[in-house]
Amino acid sequence: MAAALDVLGHLTILADGGRPLRVEFRGDVVALEIPDLRAALALRGRMRRPERRAWLRRVQAALGRAGLELHIRVGRRQVGRLAADTRPGRLAAWLGLDPIELKVRPVLALLARLRAGTVGGDLIGRQGTGEGTSP
Repeated sequence: MAAALDVLGHLTILADGGRPLRVEFRGDVVALEIPDLRAALALRGRMRRPERRAWLRRVQAALGRAGLELHIRVGRRQVGRLAADTRPGRLAAWLGLDPIELKVRPVLALLARLRAGTVGGDLIGRQGTGEGTSP
């Protein structure tokens, strides 16, 4: 078995529209912070489901070989984890994010806020005319 990698550092990546994705390396944890649900959904939509799953499995294997795990936050909520031992649930499979182990309550809370028309306190769509956005 390979020795665990110990990393330390910060990285900011500008996603589509200039939205910052923050990556922090702390020992054996890589923490990815996505600013909000819109940015998370935009990232998810960049690949088709089979390509995304294959890519995530390659990332999972690389993390396992390095002895690292990825913690994923959307806004202030920790929503998922990816490591050699993660076990995706039905929600991850439904969203096409397996092999990520998603935390059901935070993900459903974010999706409910999207459905209600608010994400991060901002209204989505034109609520007054009934033209909102739903998942």
